[in-house]
Amino acid sequence: MGIKPSISITDLIETFLNDCKNRDLSKNTIVYYRHGLEIFKPFCDQEHIEDIEQFNPDLMRKFIESLEKDHNPGGMHGIYRALQAFLFWYVREYDREDEYKNPCLKVKLKAKKLPPLDPVPLDNVLWMAKTCEKGTFFGDRDKAILFFLLDTGVRARELLSLDIRDIDLVKGVVKVRMGKGGKSRITFFGKRSRMCLRAYLFRRSTSSGPLWVTQTEERLSYGGLREILLKRAELANVETPALHDFRRAFALGMLRNGCNPQALAEMMGQENLEALEPYIKLTQNDLGEAHHRSSPVDHLGH
Repeated sequence: MGIKPSISITDLIETFLNDCKNRDLSKNTIVYYRHGLEIFKPFCDQEHIEDIEQFNPDLMRKFIESLEKDHNPGGMHGIYRALQAFLFWYVREYDREDEYKNPCLKVKLKAKKLPPLDPVPLDNVLWMAKTCEKGTFFGDRDKAILFFLLDTGVRARELLSLDIRDIDLVKGVVKVRMGKGGKSRITFFGKRSRMCLRAYLFRRSTSSGPLWVTQTEERLSYGGLREILLKRAELANVETPALHDFRRAFALGMLRNGCNPQALAEMMGQENLEALEPYIKLTQNDLGEAHHRSSPVDHLGH
């Protein structure tokens, strides 16, 4: 039997987050957990929950219902996953399996499929790339970034964490060392992207350290990356894409060009094929072409 801790919910949450740091979870994951649990704490105050073991399945259902007012399905799932991680940690940390029934075991959040979002239009990427001044540090860097995002499918944070040592310019291999969930993986980029990357690296004064840098050789920040997209979109007179739009375009482009879905999932750092669904938006034309290629009747022998 576990010993019930005499500790407030606020202090428990901080202990949980500190333990996440000690387990070397990524900073993004910890921020994600903190955000969800900061929404959970006011609910506990409202319901006069002073002991986490007062939080039962009925209160879990009430909490989920309260989220529906101000959060979309994606936001609700994020908050639920943070609370789920916290409660499972609590039960394990204090050996409370026999005394406290984790409400997450009984109350599940209904799966709600989000509508697929549009990828960045490929023509827009080309127009943005044409605004990049050839033979200049900023021009060569920005063009290399645009093509690298589209050609590798890496997440923005993964892109920014890359070092020069993670890139093989001969084979076009990218080693993503700190992907989502702290997992490493391999992805690739093609000949055209390699040419652009070489042009950018030629402008660098160092051959080691961060891959994407400012003119003063400091690692490019997330805000700096967003500024590049804003600037190039404005110059090209196109709508500014979100960084994740490049990842969607990568997934859809790879599938349209015949990439094996399982291979694509591995390159994108996804654990299963279902995780690809948010990135895939096949048009009626795609479906028509697929049927044209695969029609069982048209392939009958004469």
